[in-house]
Amino acid sequence: MSAFPQSRPYTSHLVPAVRHQVLRHGRKRAYLQSFNAISAAIRSTMLKTLFLPGAAGSTSYWKPAATRAEIEGVFLAWPGLRAEKRQRGIDGIDDLVALAAKEITEPVNIVAQSMGGLIAIRLALALPHLVKRLVLAVTSGGVPIADLGGSDWRPDYFDAFPNAAAWIAEPVSDLSSQIPAIRAPTLLLWGDADPIRRFPRRE
Repeated sequence: MSAFPQSRPYTSHLVPAVRHQVLRHGRKRAYLQSFNAISAAIRSTMLKTLFLPGAAGSTSYWKPAATRAEIEGVFLAWPGLRAEKRQRGIDGIDDLVALAAKEITEPVNIVAQSMGGLIAIRLALALPHLVKRLVLAVTSGGVPIADLGGSDWRPDYFDAFPNAAAWIAEPVSDLSSQIPAIRAPTLLLWGDADPIRRFPRRE
């Protein structure tokens, strides 16, 4: 499958066939860049597209971008996170992966933000024959963010959403050794002023 357009090559030891695009500081401009990048990556594939939010957990997160990019898709929510109603049987990341996997009964694209990128990567590893493309925005993606200079988002998150499920703060597995097995073309989107996920500078 061809590489994504409208992006620059990123020399990565983690993900083959990966491309990235830096969203320059300035919210409106960054939003427009992200819409264009997502549209270019997804619209031509004619596949079902899953939109996964981050710890915000809401189906509403990706809808403005999908509308702007003219992409119809399935918008998932994460029970128990932020203000989302809790659901019996959803007690951790593994359960969110299983929840999203129920939507993958045919080849799909996945667009994910932040913690949703971890779920997207786990799905790509578990279902490589069905996950055809990934768009990961400001994602930790199962790598040790603190070791890479990123800040801890959890205190601010729980200050803002004290009733969110506590399991969202639990440590997650480091998938660095498994990520090279992903063969789905992948577009990575970062903001150049993101304090949590530091942009990987090229030497």
